[in-house]
Amino acid sequence: MKLHSVDLDQLVLKEDRVLVEIKTEEKTRSGLIIPQTADDNEHPAYGIIALVGPGTEDRPVDERTRVGVAVLYGKYAGSDIEFSDGDKKYLIMRDPDIMGYINPKNNG
Repeated sequence: MKLHSVDLDQLVLKEDRVLVEIKTEEKTRSGLIIPQTADDNEHPAYGIIALVGPGTEDRPVDERTRVGVAVLYGKYAGSDIEFSDGDKKYLIMRDPDIMGYINPKNNG
């Protein structure tokens, strides 16, 4: 979904929703860049959390889920969304759809 007249700073997420900026390439230790489409198996995708909803009493957000943290999520998790700037692609997903955190102590 493309939101033509909405900027990222105008979005307010409900409940345990998380907005993740999709990262489409990965850099190996040796510096080689591997596009995500080059290895299109069932491996998890990854991105950077851009916005976090407040959570609720019934659906609290994990304390590690915060803006700037790199996360792994399932290939089919969430809903695609683009904002008016069009430069970056995002997913809106629920906090439980996050499969793991990449160095959460070092990310913010």
